[in-house]
Amino acid sequence: MIVWLMVILSGLLIITLTQFKNRWWRWTSSVIMVIALLASAAMIVANTTYHWGLTTKTTTTSHRIYSAGSSQSPAGMLITKELGTDSGRYVLMYKDTATAKKAQAHFVPNTANTVKAVKQRATYRQVAGKQATVTTTTKRWVWQSSTAKFWLKIGTTPNLLISRRSVVTVPKQTWLVVTATQAQQLAKLQKSMTATQQAAQATTLKVALKARLGHYIQIHPQATKAQQQAYLQQQTAILTVQQLQKQLN
Repeated sequence: MIVWLMVILSGLLIITLTQFKNRWWRWTSSVIMVIALLASAAMIVANTTYHWGLTTKTTTTSHRIYSAGSSQSPAGMLITKELGTDSGRYVLMYKDTATAKKAQAHFVPNTANTVKAVKQRATYRQVAGKQATVTTTTKRWVWQSSTAKFWLKIGTTPNLLISRRSVVTVPKQTWLVVTATQAQQLAKLQKSMTATQQAAQATTLKVALKARLGHYIQIHPQATKAQQQAYLQQQTAILTVQQLQKQLN
C-alpha cells in the first residue's frame, strides 16, 4: 500500500505545483507532500533495512532418527563431515525412518544460494539417552500486525529466514560417531575378518553379556524377562560400540 501512497502523493505534488495559483497554498501544500513522501520512503528503508514492522517468529521441530549403519547392527551410527576447519558446521548422514534402506546426507549447503546457506547450521551432540533425535530451530521475520502488513508489504518481503539451527543428538554409549573415512575403514575391516575372527568376536561378546546379565539379576532379582531382554539389548549396543572403537584405534 505504501508504494501506491507514494504514487498518489507524487501526483498530488505535481498538481499542487502546477495548478495552485495562490503562492502560499502552493508552497504549503508542496512542503506537506514532500514531507509525506520522505516519511513514506523512510518507512520503506526502515522496513527493508532494520525490519521495522516485522517481528521474529521462532519454531522448533524435533523427530527421531535412525542409524546410518546396518539395521542388523545393535549399535547406532552417525556419519559426519565437517564443513571447513573448526567451523562447527556439519553434513550428517543418518536414516529418517526405521525402514529406510540407505542413509541420506542432511544439511548439505546450497552452493547456489550462499546467502541462505550461511544462515543454516547443523551440528551434533552425544548425550545420555536411548534414542537419537534431530531438533531444528528456525527463526523468521514475520509481520508484527495486520496494519504493518497492509501498509508495508512489498512483494514477498516478509517471512524471510533469519537462521536455522539443527542439532542431532545421539546416545553416547550406544551410538558411534564417525567420519565418512572411518565408516569406510570399519566396513573394510569387517569385510576382511575371517570366520574364525568373527566367531572369536561373537564369543567374547557373549561371555561379556552373560557376566553383565548375571550382575544385573543379582542387583535386580525381581526383574522380568522383558526387563532383562531390554537390558541385554542395551548392553549389546554398548559393547558393540566399544568393539568398533577399538578397531578404529
